[in-house]
Amino acid sequence: MQGTSINLNAHGEISTGRSSRRRLTKAQITEIASLRERGWATRALALRFGVTISLVEWHCLRLGAEAPKSRYALRSVPQAPQAYLRAGRWVRLYTQEEDARLLAMAREGRPERQIAKALQRSATSVAGRLMVLARREARAEI
Repeated sequence: MQGTSINLNAHGEISTGRSSRRRLTKAQITEIASLRERGWATRALALRFGVTISLVEWHCLRLGAEAPKSRYALRSVPQAPQAYLRAGRWVRLYTQEEDARLLAMAREGRPERQIAKALQRSATSVAGRLMVLARREARAEI
C-alpha cells in the first residue's frame, strides 16, 4: 500500500484514500471470510482490501464468518424504541416486538421489501437484521 494515506472517515473508520465504492470479487470476499475466521480484525481486512470496515463486516455477516472465540457480545434487544446518533444520522434499534414481527413475516415467506415497508425500514436493514438474528440463533446453539 505504498503511497496510500490512512485517515479516519466520518464514521470513525479507517479510510485508505481509495474509493469506498470499490467492488470486491467473489474470490476476495471468500478470502476475507477465511481470514476473518482465522482471527483477522475487520480493520486489518479493510486496510488489506482497500474498503471500509462496514463493507467487511457486511460480507462477514452475510457469509457467517466470525473470528474464533468472538469476544464481541451481541447487544441486548430493547423492549421500547431506542435510537442513537451515528455520523450525524439517527439510527433506530430494532425492538423485541419488531424482531418478532419480522421473523413471523419471514416465516410466512414475505419478501424483504414487503417486510421493510410494514416495519418502516429499508430492505437492506431488514436483510441485515435477519442475518443478525440467524447469527444470534447459531450462537445460542453452541
